[in-house]
Amino acid sequence: MAPKVKTTLSGIGVGETSAWGKAFVFSPRPKAPAESKSTLGVEVERARLIASISKVSTSLGVTAGQADETTSEIINALLSLVQDPALVEEAEAHLVDGWNAETSVLRAMKSFTELLQGDDLFAERIADLQDLALRIVASLSGQEIAIAIPKIGPIVVVAEDLSPADTALFTNAVVGVVTSGGGPTSHTAIICRQRNIPAVVAVTNAITSIVPGEGLLVDAFRGEVSFSETQLDTSHSSSRNRTGLPISEVKGNVGSVDDARILASTEASGIGLMRTELLFLSRSTAPSLDEQTDLYAQILEIAPKGEVIFRTLDAGSDKPLPYLGIVKEENPSLGVRGFRINSVDSEILETQLSALFAAEKRTGRKISVMAPMIATVEEAIEFTTLARKHGLSSVGIMVETPSICALLSQLEGIVDFISVGTNDLSQYLFAADRQNSRVAHLLNPWQPGLLKVLSNLCIDASLAGIKVGVCGEAAADPLLAVVLAGLGVKSLSMAAPAVSRANDYLSSINMERAIEVASAALRGKTPQEARELALASLG
Repeated sequence: MAPKVKTTLSGIGVGETSAWGKAFVFSPRPKAPAESKSTLGVEVERARLIASISKVSTSLGVTAGQADETTSEIINALLSLVQDPALVEEAEAHLVDGWNAETSVLRAMKSFTELLQGDDLFAERIADLQDLALRIVASLSGQEIAIAIPKIGPIVVVAEDLSPADTALFTNAVVGVVTSGGGPTSHTAIICRQRNIPAVVAVTNAITSIVPGEGLLVDAFRGEVSFSETQLDTSHSSSRNRTGLPISEVKGNVGSVDDARILASTEASGIGLMRTELLFLSRSTAPSLDEQTDLYAQILEIAPKGEVIFRTLDAGSDKPLPYLGIVKEENPSLGVRGFRINSVDSEILETQLSALFAAEKRTGRKISVMAPMIATVEEAIEFTTLARKHGLSSVGIMVETPSICALLSQLEGIVDFISVGTNDLSQYLFAADRQNSRVAHLLNPWQPGLLKVLSNLCIDASLAGIKVGVCGEAAADPLLAVVLAGLGVKSLSMAAPAVSRANDYLSSINMERAIEVASAALRGKTPQEARELALASLG
């Protein structure tokens, strides 16, 4: 008989397994101090700031060196931003205005994070950078942000949210994770997937509801946390035997040459989403044609065999690049971003398309290109005409707005393919801010409303002869990958660590079975029910 539980907390599950352990509750992060003017002078404050940045960088560098490969890569990527001279330069402007080092670095980091809002790759990194800013502030005041995690367990880590530096401290005693913040694309989720640690994120009142030492059952599949003092047998196998080729192409999402190199070591059949933003950020002028050509050629030379899809610049006032000349907007997620930049500065896109074609010619490897934030047929025509004028023959669009979902039948003969960004599509479909953990449950990729939209989208695209891909977070869930394949999705793109598991699932069944699993999921009235029906159908 199952033990009686006190109550159940719900959130977004990360993984497919369950684990039981005793709660280890992280203390809340220290809050940023009130803004304050300096009494020491600019030079003294500048010296304090540089010394603290150096100390934090050294400490985190040591942590990265002792961490697993995935965590180490994440910490080092964040450190490269913290060690960027631009951070000190930005802070110096505030020091000159009379603010102390603490206030200046927090203001400077705020400017940095404003560059990252509104993008699949970067938006979830904001909390990580804010954590690093607080570490610098703590160092300035002689404090240390360090937590000793027990080596004997099993324990379930409970926290408001976790930074990569926190997860790097995980011992083998950590069997589960529960956070009140975060989301399905946060670093917590990425690292827990990589380590096969079941997690439930965006759990409302997790910190106030869970007492240190309580027994917790973390069920990542259902997205639930139950209270139980009796240790439960949570072992079960979800491995599958491959019986043939995957029923849908499995590609990878990348944002840099290093990402492409990592992806090349997996079984991915190409790149489903190459984000080009990194080349454009933290600059005072746009990258030149030659700079872009060199980078794109490097990606093509390193990428795994198969189709390589580049997304054109997805930036705007939500990631304000000084050379774009776009004024600050009250609601940047609904403003001038993605393809809409072309109406302000057409040279940016023209140069990027020229560079992509030049890289294609240099490497002899064909490129597919797509534009983000397409909302109308008129925009789709404008982009595809422009891309083909520059010599690119395989042209598509991102599907992130509900409006374009309703117009796919009119895109016949205009686009060759579409790629669904489920993260942004969910944000706009459910009117739920991706950075607000209090509405994160609406962004669960198993939401019946999203599944129904995807189903209708695949039907319309098929009738129009348009290939459908998915490059959002939904593709990283192997069970949901089966559902998507059953709905008619021909290409799934995800982070490198998720590729192998998706291939396992997609090569273990035939299309007829996938269609049955997808039909079962569509009968669900809640995200949990949709997933349970899909799993029961898959067997």
